Amino acid sequence: MGHMARKLRVKVLSFAYARNRQAADFSELLSDRGHIVALYELDEVPNTGTRQKSYDRIAIRSDLLRLDKSNRNIPFVLGAFRRALFLKHALRGKCDVVVAINYPILSVAATIARLNRGKLVYYPLELVEDAGMQKREGWMCDRFCDMIIGVEPNRLTILTEKLNQHISSFVVPNAPRTGIPTEPGGRLIDYLRRERGFSLTDRIVLYHGVHHKFACLENIVSHTRDWPTHVRLVLMITGKIAEPFKRLIHEFRDKVALVPPVKHEELFEWVRDASIGLLPYEDDVSLNVKYCSPQKMFDFLACAVPFIGSKRPLIQEIAEKSRGGVCIDMTSDADIACAITSMLSRPAVLKELSQNARNAYEVLYNYDALMMPVIEYIEEYM
Repeated sequence: MGHMARKLRVKVLSFAYARNRQAADFSELLSDRGHIVALYELDEVPNTGTRQKSYDRIAIRSDLLRLDKSNRNIPFVLGAFRRALFLKHALRGKCDVVVAINYPILSVAATIARLNRGKLVYYPLELVEDAGMQKREGWMCDRFCDMIIGVEPNRLTILTEKLNQHISSFVVPNAPRTGIPTEPGGRLIDYLRRERGFSLTDRIVLYHGVHHKFACLENIVSHTRDWPTHVRLVLMITGKIAEPFKRLIHEFRDKVALVPPVKHEELFEWVRDASIGLLPYEDDVSLNVKYCSPQKMFDFLACAVPFIGSKRPLIQEIAEKSRGGVCIDMTSDADIACAITSMLSRPAVLKELSQNARNAYEVLYNYDALMMPVIEYIEEYM
């Protein structure tokens, strides 16, 4: 740590979803710098980062309270009880800095920061779109926050432009930690050969993530027979899958495979087997979609997988800077087929895109490098 005058006592609080790894990764980076860090999570499945943990984790899990883990819409009373138990644990011990991951935990984090006369860092991974919630969020930021970490420049502007005071802010996209291996994992290919009879010559176009209405997956699946013969669409869907979509996948099973989601620790071993990654984000109503910062985009870069994405500000920026992907209209069947054919029919171009993607991850788009200015600011001013 060298230049640091003291170790900071940091509490990181998250009403987390298992797909969000930032709470764990941020906690570990702070701990690696010598600070005393405790991560408090309220979730069905506690988050995991990319390395061995060097900080304390206190996970308030649904199964401790004998709740139905498959249902996030838990009754209000039980939800309040979970939060009360969470707050009881999070209040223990003094701290200098409190980090609130996402809006639902902000008021709890503000309370803990005030009781400890500490600093409050707000780290929203999702943009609050409800007008009433936006007003409360802005009020709490104005009154309590000392720093805001945003994941996309436009979303950060939307959050901060209506504040009455200036709050130090940083943009940190949803990139993975450094050190992701580059060699093909073989996990996905082995699974597809064993379970679906895929050939070694088949090329994989991968979508991994939640099945959202804005992802155009129904339309993409329905037109996979327009793709080259040796190309297969592989869907690694987390969360619930609607029965009509399952039936559609089954109808196109000669071109489409649905594989079960895997734990974050082994995700990259599967992603690296893909030839192309898909980033379909087509919804002009939702600001979280319009100004998205897809975690999977940075996963593709880390795994040296070129991507085809929607024309969204950050996706386009990363495509241009990294030269590891292209942006198209993902509602156009012809454009998707053309982009896939163009990439896969030119091995030299595909290899260059792959190398560019990996280089961009190593130099620009890894969490360690992106978060370092934030940590240095915390160490100097908090």
